[in-house]
Amino acid sequence: MRSLFVICVFTFSCLIPTNAQVFIPFSYWQDFCKSTAVVFTFTGADQIYTVPFGCKRMRIKAWGGGGGGGGSGDGTGQVGAAGGGGGYSEVDLTVTSGTDYAIRVGGAGVRGLNSGGTSYGAGGGGGGYSAVLTSPGLVVQLVAGGGGGGGAGDNGAAGAVGAGGAGGGTTGVTGGIAWVAGTGGGGGTAITGGAAGNQAQNAPGTNPTAGASLQGGNGGSLDAGGTGAPAGGAGGTYGGGAGGNAGSTNSRTGGGGSSFSIVAGTQTAGAGTVPGNSADGDRAGAGDGGAQVAVGDNNGNTGVNGRVVLYFFRN
Repeated sequence: MRSLFVICVFTFSCLIPTNAQVFIPFSYWQDFCKSTAVVFTFTGADQIYTVPFGCKRMRIKAWGGGGGGGGSGDGTGQVGAAGGGGGYSEVDLTVTSGTDYAIRVGGAGVRGLNSGGTSYGAGGGGGGYSAVLTSPGLVVQLVAGGGGGGGAGDNGAAGAVGAGGAGGGTTGVTGGIAWVAGTGGGGGTAITGGAAGNQAQNAPGTNPTAGASLQGGNGGSLDAGGTGAPAGGAGGTYGGGAGGNAGSTNSRTGGGGSSFSIVAGTQTAGAGTVPGNSADGDRAGAGDGGAQVAVGDNNGNTGVNGRVVLYFFRN
């Protein structure tokens, strides 16, 4: 039986001319470039994705990580300020099959993970930005969704007000105020980081820092007597600033990072703890700012990681 099968196959192949073209249905090639969502979540490292065969256009949707909420700085059970929601960016780009891209998903605001600013004590960390880069290890951004700013810690006197600034839009949102008048950390832009919140701090406390390229600013810490006014760090280009530590007089939240796309696209700022483009079903809960909690030292008051979703099209 086996030899009969071999003879039949050989006989059939001999009937096909050597210069004949074999027809492959178009539906076969279509399967290589489906417009179903390709989803990336936070891992702490760049993830590589190759454009499938036959694809000519890529849609990128990126939500930055939410800022961490501030906690209780003195164990009295007072709550800190909430963290800001992440920013959102979307763009369609012309692509070539076989090209590799690096996908970077922003982490939640916990001690400055993944480019967000670092916080001290009860202040919430800034959210990290989510982005698609031209290749691994390079900082050529095709699109970025800014991180949310961290919330400030409480001072044990009253409930904090003013969430951390949400991620942008083309400009991140300025951080809110807790306790008294002043300024929170400023929002970053795609060109420069924002200004740090105002603060007069005695040694050995530290003042907040301005945002920098791809990096949110750090939140301020208390002075020796615990009587300072820790302000929030500023939002960087894409990364969210951290919230200030708890102070006995006031504290201020961090600013949000900016969002960006290399060609004209859509950048949407968050509002309060809610990220930009929050109603989109592809978000799946990503990018929320951390809630106000009565816990110090960033235990349990994290924001929500960001998210990147890709779609590919044949034309």
